[in-house]
Amino acid sequence: MDIECGTIPIGMPFPGMQAHILDQYYQPVFVGQVGELFLDGVQHFEGYYNQDYLTEQTRYGSLYRTGDLVRQDSMSGKLYYEGRRDFQIKLRGQRVELGEIERCLLECVPTCAVIKCDEQLVAYVQGKDIHPEHLRSHCKSRLPLFMIPSNFIVMDHFPLNTNGKLDRRALSKLVKLPLAADVVHMAPNNELELIVHRLWCQVLNCDGPISTKANFFSLGGHSMLLMQLYHRYQTSFEFDSKTTPIVSFFRQSSIAEHATILEKAIHITNKNDLTSWKSLHLTQGLASFAQERIHLDQQMRFLDIKHDQNSVAPYNELTVLKLTTGTVSLLRLQRAVRCVMAKHQILRTSLDFAPDGDMLVQRVTKRHQTFDFAPQQTFEDNKHLKVLLSQIIRNVNLFNLSNGLVFHCQPLRHCLSENNSNSDLLLQNDIILIAIHHIAIDRTSLQIFLKDLSDAYNRDTPLTIDADALQYIDYAAHERQLDMSTSGDFWRAQLDGYDLERGLVLPVDRHRLSNNERSGRAWVGQFSFDDDLSRSFLSFASSHNVTLFQLGLATFYAYLFKLTGGQQDLCVGSINANRYRVELRDLIGMFVATLPYRVQLDPNGSFEQLVEQVRDRCLSILEHSHYPLQHIIGSHHAPAFLETMFDFITIESNDEQMSLDGAVLESVPLEQSDSIAKFDMMVTLVHSQSTGISCSIVCSQDLFDDTTVQLMTERFSCLLHHLFNSALFTTEKQPLHQLSLILPHEQLLIDAMKNNDNHRPSSTDQTISQLFCEKVSSYSQKVAVDLDEQSLTYSELLVYAQHLAVVLIDTHGVKEGDIVCQCVERSLSM
Repeated sequence: MDIECGTIPIGMPFPGMQAHILDQYYQPVFVGQVGELFLDGVQHFEGYYNQDYLTEQTRYGSLYRTGDLVRQDSMSGKLYYEGRRDFQIKLRGQRVELGEIERCLLECVPTCAVIKCDEQLVAYVQGKDIHPEHLRSHCKSRLPLFMIPSNFIVMDHFPLNTNGKLDRRALSKLVKLPLAADVVHMAPNNELELIVHRLWCQVLNCDGPISTKANFFSLGGHSMLLMQLYHRYQTSFEFDSKTTPIVSFFRQSSIAEHATILEKAIHITNKNDLTSWKSLHLTQGLASFAQERIHLDQQMRFLDIKHDQNSVAPYNELTVLKLTTGTVSLLRLQRAVRCVMAKHQILRTSLDFAPDGDMLVQRVTKRHQTFDFAPQQTFEDNKHLKVLLSQIIRNVNLFNLSNGLVFHCQPLRHCLSENNSNSDLLLQNDIILIAIHHIAIDRTSLQIFLKDLSDAYNRDTPLTIDADALQYIDYAAHERQLDMSTSGDFWRAQLDGYDLERGLVLPVDRHRLSNNERSGRAWVGQFSFDDDLSRSFLSFASSHNVTLFQLGLATFYAYLFKLTGGQQDLCVGSINANRYRVELRDLIGMFVATLPYRVQLDPNGSFEQLVEQVRDRCLSILEHSHYPLQHIIGSHHAPAFLETMFDFITIESNDEQMSLDGAVLESVPLEQSDSIAKFDMMVTLVHSQSTGISCSIVCSQDLFDDTTVQLMTERFSCLLHHLFNSALFTTEKQPLHQLSLILPHEQLLIDAMKNNDNHRPSSTDQTISQLFCEKVSSYSQKVAVDLDEQSLTYSELLVYAQHLAVVLIDTHGVKEGDIVCQCVERSLSM
């Protein structure tokens, strides 16, 4: 027992007893996953006397259902108590363990209880000199936002039931929830504030006056209620979510502040009146929806990383080309780059907010005329090269969007070429590093850029530029004029009934305290498909008439279903190339659409049925992939599906190298350590014509430990082998809930809990009382028994035990070897 750290296991089963940790479908969970404890063996009882309904509730076959939630430690194999099944609630789609919140509060108060009341968490606390705001701050520093109680109620004493236990049902009836929080009351002073006040009262369901300085969240508000309020604002004041996003109301959360935001929103009008899809010869215009998304994401989620010594730049897109054959002229390469920048204006386009600060605007610059390489650097070996590349990919100052610096090119010379007499030439093993901000390029655009660069270099003459050719800035203007009403209806139907704030219950090691607090640092797990697995995967896709993306996504859904403990309504993010018009085929820019892929999985259905379901869903999305993510999520500040992403990349053989007038350059892969966690979890499958299929799982270090990510990677690999093992291809008909993520070495630990050996020798010659006395001498003041709001230390428990022993011996004449039965209500007396 690790008493010092406060973590005490409940141990292992006694001889003759079996322990099973099962999920809601009565399937074994993997080691470390929380499940319900079921017991079997010679000790189990036959049932409740004359109460068959209770017996039925507590039995599953021959197993006794304890109602306790436990997990098995991966090192010792011992079981740890995590709470009660009946104390686990769902709050606005999130699974919440009330005991976890109570344990956090017990660090500040001697007694507490947390209950769910009207879709709010309410904490009742007892003690001296308790300040609710201090408790709120304490919870914020240790718990995710959705687990922070809306209200803290200080009690003189707690209500108890007839058994002397805490009566949780009576708690919510004792004290009415407060409508205001320690603020000086300020009445509305204009008509707009009066309207906002009225809407607040409707959403918060209160009749009393609310101070215009009161914080929405301190009055019992939460993210879902704020979204309801936001929709009422939109209905009342008729503004667009693009111009006045909900994040403004999250940041400024009083009536007075909301009124100020709304006053500004009322005066914003849409001035666009463009309908043609021809070149508009623009040098200035609104950013595209994709650019808005990336710019907002960089500002909202990754802004603070610039102040971190381990900072990362999430949207630095690097391509590293190694010269393997021939030579490259830097002057000629410079001319070629200038030609490509002249042809594709997006490579020299700035992005910044308009003077009024409302809209993101792009402006075409003439940076191509003065383009030059970044200063050359020299590397000694591959290790030194990795260091240089890591510095560049993490450089938050590499680009400057406001002045059009979105493109970076830099030669890196190998130390052996320092003796090269011709400084204009790059030799074998030298590197050309190309970096472009993601706001100006996507994966398809990179291949267009490299092709045009090769053509310009080979010709060594200016590229033919059509003055009437469509530019990215034109596309950004045209897409805003599309009639997207049909697509809007499609996406509303797709997400009907789904809570966009509900995250997946992933096996995180800690919670992110704020959605804006993310480092971008990543742990990466990787594995490659062996030949047999690759053949089976490709064969399954072919025989079932699905794309590799669709099959990979279906497998990911099956994996998440088991990893999350049985979540059925799964929504993850994925990307679509979004080049839905022929005019966009050869255009460089950021076109990729990030979209929610939702599937309502049937646990009793087969994997084959899931694949068909995913195929149909993907096909239906294609027609509506151009619909902006901003419109899909509407007023939702940070939809949870954006934190779990899936992608499937196919790399053609000619994508892995390029030629510059006979000189061959090959792509150099970046190191795992340089991976950036843009999301909580991203799974990417890569199908290369030369190296086969590989998988990478990139997870945020903010939430996961490296050991957890590696285990998750092993589990995904295990599931893939289970589904696509050519010798066991019948698993496609197996119900999904019977799939397993249990690893071979974990099965040994699980089997150890099913030891039915009644003659297993004791591990010690000491009696229980002797062992207990040793613990008392070492931990006399540590808590030994904890029941609701009552507890006993080891020394106190010893006094009670000794007193009971004296009574048994002196009053009842109990002798050694006698069996003593007890019948005691559940209390400390047990």
